[in-house]
Amino acid sequence: MTSRLPVLLGGLAAFAAGGTLAALGAASPKKQNGDGSEPADPASSPRKPVIPSLATFNAIAPAYDARIDREEFFMGIPLLRRYLIRKARGHVLEVACGTGRNLPYYPPPPAVTSLTLADPAAAMLAVAAAAAEDRGGGEGSSPPVALVQVAAEELTTAAGPLIGPPS
Repeated sequence: MTSRLPVLLGGLAAFAAGGTLAALGAASPKKQNGDGSEPADPASSPRKPVIPSLATFNAIAPAYDARIDREEFFMGIPLLRRYLIRKARGHVLEVACGTGRNLPYYPPPPAVTSLTLADPAAAMLAVAAAAAEDRGGGEGSSPPVALVQVAAEELTTAAGPLIGPPS
């Protein structure tokens, strides 16, 4: 039986991943112009970040965590989060933070001195803001959190864009 356990767990993880992708795909809106025609080729339109799933994530934000908790559990995502995020140090920028599912895993100060969560979906950020507020726990037990509504493609520094060719 023990030799079958890895196969069983792998099958459950694949099933959960497929279910999550199917649920997100079924919830995404059909891309059409206002007149019902298909949109033009994105390569021919002006260069502006296009986030086709932004409306989807704004729509499902309140129920997002409940929808993916089980799948993430069976895929071992919480263990991966705990392992990776405990290594964070200094001023941390989390891009595409979603609903803030990583928040419980960040180490307290002085390891993480500040945490900036960025996401293009306003509704996802609202859920993340509530999660950041709820985690509190007293002075010094969690780093200060700032939330920024921005797409990854729009992130910049004094030296220029963080993503894309140098200016």
